[in-house]
Amino acid sequence: MQKWKRNYILSVQTGDNTYVDIVPPLTITFQITRNTNASANTGRITIYNLSETTRLKIFKDQYDTKLYKGVELRAGYGDDKETLPLIFKGNIRRAYSERSGVDYHTVIDAYDGGFAFSMGKTDHNFAEGTPDYQILTTLVKDLPGTDLGAIGGFTGKLSRGNAISGPTVQQIQSLIDKEDSFFIDNEKAYVLKQNECINGNVNVVDSDVGLLGTPLKEGSYLTFKMIFEPRLQIGQRLTLNSSTESLFNGTYQVIGLTHTGTISDSVGGNCITTVSCFYGTKPLRVIK
Repeated sequence: MQKWKRNYILSVQTGDNTYVDIVPPLTITFQITRNTNASANTGRITIYNLSETTRLKIFKDQYDTKLYKGVELRAGYGDDKETLPLIFKGNIRRAYSERSGVDYHTVIDAYDGGFAFSMGKTDHNFAEGTPDYQILTTLVKDLPGTDLGAIGGFTGKLSRGNAISGPTVQQIQSLIDKEDSFFIDNEKAYVLKQNECINGNVNVVDSDVGLLGTPLKEGSYLTFKMIFEPRLQIGQRLTLNSSTESLFNGTYQVIGLTHTGTISDSVGGNCITTVSCFYGTKPLRVIK
C-alpha cells in the first residue's frame, strides 16, 4: 500500500435513523483505541466546521443511554472511499459541538461494543451434552448491536443440564478460562482459546510498510509504532521484521491498536498507529 493521500468517510446515525456521511474537504482528528480486553473499545472523533444542520443531527445526550446511534469511520489512502478499511464501528456515547475562535468543533465520543456490554441479557436452559461451542454461539447472539466474529476450538460439553441467566458478557466470561479471550471489535464478538488468532490483511510489518523506530519488548509483550496502518485487525497474527532490533523479530498476535491523527485537505498532521502484540506461550493457530 502506498501511504499517501489520506482519505476518510465518517458515517453517523442521526435522530431519524438515517445516516449522514462526512467526507473531505472537512478536517477530522481522531483517537481510536481497540484491544482484546473484555471492555469496550473507544473512539473520539472531532470534525471541524460542520454546518449547523448537521451538527444538530449528530447531537447525542450522554445521559440517553438506551438510545443507540451508530458511527463508522473508514480511513486510509487513495481516492476510492468504497475500499477504505473500517477502523472503528460503534455506538455514540455523546456528541456535542463547541466554538473555538472562528471554528466549530463537533466531538463524537463512542464505544465499540458499549451497547452490548451494558444491555446484553441472557436467559437460556441448556441440556446435558450441549457443546460449549453451541452455548457460546447462542450467548453471542444475545449481544445487541453485535455480530459473530469467530469462536475458537471450544470442544467441551455440558456434563449435566444448566440454566444460564444474567448479563451476557459476564456469562460468556464465566464459561471460558482466564487465559482465553472474549472481546468485541468493530461490533463483532470473538471468543478465542489461548494462542488462537484470526487472519489479517497485513501479514508482515517492516520498514517497507511504515515501521517506525525500535520496538519495545517487555516479557511476552511487544509494542511498536508505524505510519498509520488501517488494515490491521485485533486478534490477527503478524510477523515483525525490524532492521534496528532483530532480536525481537518473530510472529505475534495483535492485542491492541491505537490510531491517532489528522486527515485534512487544508492542514498538515501526523497519523500514527501504535501496535501492541503478544508472543504467546506456544505457536499461534489461525482459526479464520
